[in-house]
Amino acid sequence: MPNDERQGKWQAFDGLDGFRKRIKKIEQRRVSSSKPVLMADELALLDEKLKKAIDSQNEVEIVFFQKGSFWRLRGVVSKVDFVFKEIIVANKKISVSTITQIND
Repeated sequence: MPNDERQGKWQAFDGLDGFRKRIKKIEQRRVSSSKPVLMADELALLDEKLKKAIDSQNEVEIVFFQKGSFWRLRGVVSKVDFVFKEIIVANKKISVSTITQIND
């Protein structure tokens, strides 16, 4: 038996169609968490830090909540969209309502 056929013979078999996809979806649901509720003083502090980041044009780290998990993005706030309530950091749009933390 050629070596190529022997390797294929012992590879794992996905007998149930879509089984791996379903397992991955269940795993993501289990790992995901809910968005934290920020108090008024925390929101005021975030607003102040965001204004400071825009004025100074310094690099900041923004922690935001999306699709059940927390994400971190580091960069300079390049644009603020007041209509859609979004900011653009490192060419990525982030909704202001999803931001949970801003670090210098």
